[in-house]
Amino acid sequence: MSDGLAADLGHICRQSQCGAEIALNALPLSDAARVMRHKATADWFDIIAGGDDYELAFTVPPEAEGKVISIAKEVGVTISQIGIITEVKSPRFLDGDGA
Repeated sequence: MSDGLAADLGHICRQSQCGAEIALNALPLSDAARVMRHKATADWFDIIAGGDDYELAFTVPPEAEGKVISIAKEVGVTISQIGIITEVKSPRFLDGDGA
C-alpha cells in the first residue's frame, strides 16, 4: 500500500466498478500499530489511511482461493483474507460489530 489501505482499495473498487467489505479486526497489524491501538493513540482511521505500508492488496475469485492459499504456503508468504468484494460501488470498513 502506498496510499494506505482505504485509498488503494478505493482505487481498486473504482477501476473494477465494485465495492468491498473489509473486517477491521482481520487486518494484519504491525507491532507498532498494535501498540498504538492498545494505547489508544491511533484509531482505525489512522491505520487504514496511513501510507507507505508496502503491503500488497489483491482480490481472488472464490473458486481460486484454495489454490492461492496453497501457493502462498509453498513459497512461505503469509496472506490474510480481510474482506469480500461486493456489488456496492465503494469500500466499507466494518468493526467487530459490523458497523
